[in-house]
Amino acid sequence: MTKFPFTNLRDEIETLTKTYRESSTLRPEVLFRDFLPTGYRFTTLTSVDGRFVDLAIFAKVHLGMIVTLYDDLADHPRYYNPELLQHLYKLNVGIDHVPARSLALQDQKVFNLARYLFQRLALLLQHFPHHKELFPVLRFDLEQFYISNKYSELMTKFPAVRNLTESRLLGPYNMGMVAAGTMDLMASSGFDSRELGTCREIFILGQRAGRISNLLFTLRREISEGDLTNEILMTSSENYQNPLHQEFADILTKLQNQGIQTFSTAQYATGLQALNQLHQNLEGQI
Repeated sequence: MTKFPFTNLRDEIETLTKTYRESSTLRPEVLFRDFLPTGYRFTTLTSVDGRFVDLAIFAKVHLGMIVTLYDDLADHPRYYNPELLQHLYKLNVGIDHVPARSLALQDQKVFNLARYLFQRLALLLQHFPHHKELFPVLRFDLEQFYISNKYSELMTKFPAVRNLTESRLLGPYNMGMVAAGTMDLMASSGFDSRELGTCREIFILGQRAGRISNLLFTLRREISEGDLTNEILMTSSENYQNPLHQEFADILTKLQNQGIQTFSTAQYATGLQALNQLHQNLEGQI
């Protein structure tokens, strides 16, 4: 196994942020240096081996950067680039791709950044005890994110296709939180594979909670950018945010009552609440 030179988490994230922004400056540094690592720390499963906590957070920051990069190319009107995304969708963890034809200079920079993030992510995951058995699961999780991102592409190109049912079904996978949960399981020495299905049900609930926070606290920015993919914009109800708050609270209550051995769902719910507050605190900054 390749030895990964990991020293200080903050320094590593600072360096990675600079690398990201050399190819894409659309999103502010605070998103990568503060929001992503803090949010991932809040929601890291209690089952993650103490030796791997910082490494797991760093791996998930790579994931968050991939999600951000692809998302902006799908739903930001000025950066919309379906041609580049067709190449990017061929990348996955442990799966490389080289375009058959040359890309435009800026597109090549973005593509190289995505390749770099995936290659580094694969190296990081090799340190975790359950990485081999869960690699196929993580690849599937990323494919689900791709489907969600493709739906964002479709809504950007054909706004009339937007509807609340599909947005609620596909939109949460844009958060990548099921994938993040799978990565945490890779780093969990005591993980019992018999609970994998139940764990994934919990991650899906958590992902919806994270999506609700994102919908509520990025709405103004998305409107200013001309991004019309926010679920809130697909309803005629002026009070749609109220049932979202209630849905969020209901999810946390449901998580409190889940009984599994692998990790504490009560602590996971507490982490989602902290993530929601972080979203609110950084509203207008990310």
